[in-house]
This record gives sequence, C-alpha cells and structure tokens, in this order.
Amino acid sequence: LDKGNDIIGLAKYWSNLYSYVIYLIKDEAVNQNIILIDYDDFCKDPQNILSILYSHCELVIDTTKIVEQAKTISAPSYYKHGFTDKEVDIIKTETETVQKMIRSFSK
Repeated sequence: LDKGNDIIGLAKYWSNLYSYVIYLIKDEAVNQNIILIDYDDFCKDPQNILSILYSHCELVIDTTKIVEQAKTISAPSYYKHGFTDKEVDIIKTETETVQKMIRSFSK
C-alpha cells in the first residue's frame, strides 16, 4: 500500500460521495426530507442541534429531556486520528470545497 496515495484516494472518495449528497439536497423534493448536521457543531452545541433535529422530525421533546441528552454528547477524546500534519493538509486540500458546500446546507 502507498499511504500517501491511499490518503488522497480516500479523501477524493469522501468528496465524491458528499458531492452526490449535495446534488440530492439541491432537489426540492428531496431537500425537505433531509437535514445535514455538522458533527463538530453537534459536539459543540448539542442542545441546540438536538432541538433543530427534533423539530425537523416534527417531534415534540421536553426541554429537560433535550438538556439531559445534550449532556451525553461530546467530541470523542479516546482516540487520535494518527495522520501526519502533511496527511491532514492533503485531506483538507482534497475535501475543502465540498466541506464548504456541506456547511452551507448544514443546520
């Protein structure tokens, strides 16, 4: 295996996959049924994102339950990705455009 090319290939694969998701979201018939939630935003502000998610699903959830659930959500701290700084830069370069498009659709 060529780790450098594998990183580029997987980043391109991710970008292609999520480009298709963006294509679907642009279709109004599909768009109303999909909600994209940015994982980082979810970890930073779980109470707000949970409220948005439940509202999108037309679920009425008591605020105290949402607060309780939000307390259990955070970014994982139990692992490191293991990529070098150069590999992280490659991933960012390969996925940057699609990430920006996703964020424009994220709640």
